[in-house]
Amino acid sequence: MKVLFKYNNHGVTRGPTLLQGRPFFISFVEGLIFLFFIFSVNLSLAQEVILDEKTKAICNEVMLNIYQDILTAKDKYPELSQFDEKVMYENEKGIYAIVYQYQPSGTSRPNHDTFEFGVTITTKNNTIFQDQRGYAFNLDFPFLGLKFAGYFKKGLKPKYDIFAPINKYGQLLADHQQNYLPLQLRLVTNKTEYKVKEPIHFEVELTNVSKKHMWVKNINEETISCLYNKRYWGTQARSMQSATTIILKSGESLKRGFAGEGFVEPQNVEIYCSYSMSLKGVKPAGVLHLWVTR
Repeated sequence: MKVLFKYNNHGVTRGPTLLQGRPFFISFVEGLIFLFFIFSVNLSLAQEVILDEKTKAICNEVMLNIYQDILTAKDKYPELSQFDEKVMYENEKGIYAIVYQYQPSGTSRPNHDTFEFGVTITTKNNTIFQDQRGYAFNLDFPFLGLKFAGYFKKGLKPKYDIFAPINKYGQLLADHQQNYLPLQLRLVTNKTEYKVKEPIHFEVELTNVSKKHMWVKNINEETISCLYNKRYWGTQARSMQSATTIILKSGESLKRGFAGEGFVEPQNVEIYCSYSMSLKGVKPAGVLHLWVTR
């Protein structure tokens, strides 16, 4: 499969060979990364664009997986019947883009069978696809200075939803973004293998990695929420403490031990915990991987 063109605001030009994306583990947790505010923090952080080789590789991996997901769904949706390698482009930042337009038969009704979309990852201020006006969308990764940019036109008949693979595979870039938040959340346990029904003990650590002091809430059951395998997971702090607002100095950490419900069946478990303070619409979060055996 080859990238036939590069796509930018000025048209298309010929591009390089498309490489296969490497396998990766995706932590999908309800929605993309756009979490609503519970608290607000006064941060004077400059908008920096993070587009080093690692970040660009992750962006391309996300786009490749979106492409493969759509290709897999091709047989289920008539409006994807013309979807093939010719829809793959490369934008001016060297990140893959997908631009697809379904060409229905001559007997179709214009507002009934219309189906077209474009999607890529680019810098926050890039205006790609904005000529599509009301059909255009932007989904931000504010701490990377990046965004999903795209547009989506759909008539009455087509059923495929382009936002499904965007939400699913965009989580990889959301996880990468966590490395650039001024507050870092880490989950730690003294072992990674537990028996069936054995309570899961772990520690939540919140660290201020910025150069500024920050107002934060204490870590407790009110400020930490956890999911396991996409479902709510009941946890209890080992020592009770109210959600008092305190100053967390640069380089300092807060720690709190938690005990979670045991699991009744052997399985591999992904535990995802987020801290309720929202920074530019993103919550500090951490992931812990465990094995439950008999």
